[in-house]
This record gives sequence, C-alpha cells and structure tokens, in this order.
Amino acid sequence: MKSRQKTANIFLTGATGFLGAFLLYELLEQTPATIYCLVRAEDEKAGFQRLENALKQYSLWDERKRNRIVPVLGNLSVPLLGLSPTQFDNLAKTLDVVYHNGGSVNFLYPYSVLKAANVQGTHEVLRLACQAKVKPVHFISTVGVFSPIAYGDRDVVREGDALDRTEGLYGYTQSKWVAEKLIETARDRGLPVTIHRPFWIEGHSQTGVCNKSDFLRSAIAGCVQFGTAPDWQMRVDIVPVDFLSRAIVRICRQKSSFDKAFHYSNPRAISWNQLIRWMQEFGYSIEQQPAQHWIAQTIDRLPQSPDNALYPFLPFFSERIPGQSMSVPETYFQTKPLKFDCQNTWDGLAETDIICPPVDDKLLKTYFSYLIETGFLPAPVESEAELAAS
Repeated sequence: MKSRQKTANIFLTGATGFLGAFLLYELLEQTPATIYCLVRAEDEKAGFQRLENALKQYSLWDERKRNRIVPVLGNLSVPLLGLSPTQFDNLAKTLDVVYHNGGSVNFLYPYSVLKAANVQGTHEVLRLACQAKVKPVHFISTVGVFSPIAYGDRDVVREGDALDRTEGLYGYTQSKWVAEKLIETARDRGLPVTIHRPFWIEGHSQTGVCNKSDFLRSAIAGCVQFGTAPDWQMRVDIVPVDFLSRAIVRICRQKSSFDKAFHYSNPRAISWNQLIRWMQEFGYSIEQQPAQHWIAQTIDRLPQSPDNALYPFLPFFSERIPGQSMSVPETYFQTKPLKFDCQNTWDGLAETDIICPPVDDKLLKTYFSYLIETGFLPAPVESEAELAAS
C-alpha cells in the first residue's frame, strides 16, 4: 500500500470551474480535510454560494459536507492573492497542502492578457506555499505545453521529458509553460510539487454532464450546424472529468508522487476522423472536407453566422501563432499528433479501481445524449438502420 499524505487543511484554486468543482468534490470524498477555496466574491456568503452553485451545477453537492468548505475571498491576478498581509500569513500558517487548479483558460487571448492569472497567480500560490511552513503544491497544467511542432521529432512525449522548447506555443499554452517553469524552479529549491497534464477534459463518464463552452464541444456543434467537418489529424483523446479528478486526488495523496509529472491521456482514444464517422452513423449529415478548404470556408462563413457554436473561435482559425506561419488548428490538428506516455499515472493508480473509460460507442452516446438533452446539439436524423428497424 502506498504511503499517503495526511492533511487537515487544503487550499484549492479554481474551485468554481469545471475540473475545479470535481476536484473539490473528490477532496471532500477522499479526505476528512477542510477545503479552503479561493473565490472572487463581494463577501463570504456570496463566495460560499458560488462554490455551492458550482457543485450543484454538476450534481456534486452534498449538504453533509458544507461545513468543510471555507471560501477565501481573493483573486489570483493580484499580489498576495488579493488578501491583506495578515490574512495571507494566517492562511499560510493554517494550510497543509495546495492544489493549484485556477487560472484563465482562453484559447483566444494573448499571453499578455493571461499572464496575470496564470503566471503571476502561480507565483503568489508558490509564495503562500513557502510562507510560515512548507506546503506541497499540486499544479494542474496541460499537455498543450508540448507543441507538435517543437516535439515532432519523437513518437512519444514522456512525463520526465524536459520542458525546454517553446516553438508553436500560443497565448494560453505559453502562460502554462511559464507557470510550469516557476513550479520547476520551486521544486529545484526544495518545495515538494507535482505537475498534472491532462488532454481533453470531457464530461462525466456516466452522466455526460460537462462544461459545454470548450473548443472540442464547440467544434462538434459547429460542424453539425454547418454540415461540414475538416479532415484533421487530431487525436480525440478524451479524459472524463470524473476519472481525472479521482485520479489526481488519489495520486497527490501519495508521498511517492512528489517531484514528478503525470500525464492523463486516454489509452483507448480515437482520431477526429473516427469521431466524424461515428457522428455520421449516429445520424448527423456531415460532409468531410480537406482541412485547408474547410478552414477557409469557415473563416468566410462564421462572420455571417453568429449563432454557430464556433463563432467565438473565429480568431482561433484566422490568426497566426506569433512567430509561426500557421494558426493554432493548423499547428495542433493538421500535423502529426503527439502521443503521451502515462507511466507515472498508471503506477500511481495501480492499487486502485480508478480506470480511464475508453472512447467507445458507450461513452460517446453518453456525451451526445447529454448535449442533445440540454439543447447544445440538435437531435440527429434517424439513421438508415433505425429507419429499417422501425
């Protein structure tokens, strides 16, 4: 049995977000600790309500555990997390461990806009972890810190590979790359840390409940609305949020996890083209087109299609990555996709029942059923097989 870290008071950032709400739930489930959650609000009552609403949104609320949730009114983007020096010091004395999941997730913003929350916020979290007493930091990053252009010389990106190449990164991944370097520096100076890099964080594997505004779901909906889809080389490497949150909390409670990175990639992922074929069989009328043609057509159509789910992502398709001749989709979805080794993760879960569900017909039907029931996707036309059977 792996040695587990005993903690009484845990600090969590980003608890009102999608993964953050599931991390809060798992911390309440897997530990007896009190969870201090950084939250932006006018007062403590409003802060607690935001946290409660986030858990209720994803059907995670448990009234019996409400007394173990403590809102900390603050802001990642400002010095001392928006706390007074006395508040900051008292919090530092109280806490035993830090889960840093918060930040600004936006594929469209430049680094300059994301720096305050994602980089300076990480700096302030590390300051909190080092003040008064040393507290381990568990940092949620992304596999996106490895660009397909920069690491295209290898078949597999391993958890221990050096993070030393920045070619092909864009605003969001640049900010996470720099934040990781801060974590690495703190580690080299003796702070116990872990780094967690998930692939596409998707809905609950049993209920399908999800945050519907992310790029992958918007791409699916936009393709359904236009009736066309690109011929991308992208891996649909779906990591269900319930698996991910359980796995992260379980691994972080093991002392053997310190000073390691962990990748969360689905060992039974599918390709984008397989997903499109599945959607066609499911009943959606979608014509697949060469990627460059589809992107050019989409750039022309989106300005006149504000109701399309991809409308907010127009700059994502049209703007080039700084210093590159390609856009983000061209860089990440039309080049050879990277595969990620997850050996540290599987080792950390070896003595548990935590298993990543495969991207198969069952999981996709769960997700699409939820998206249809909530009105995010239209119901598909009956397939020929269903018509024949009726």
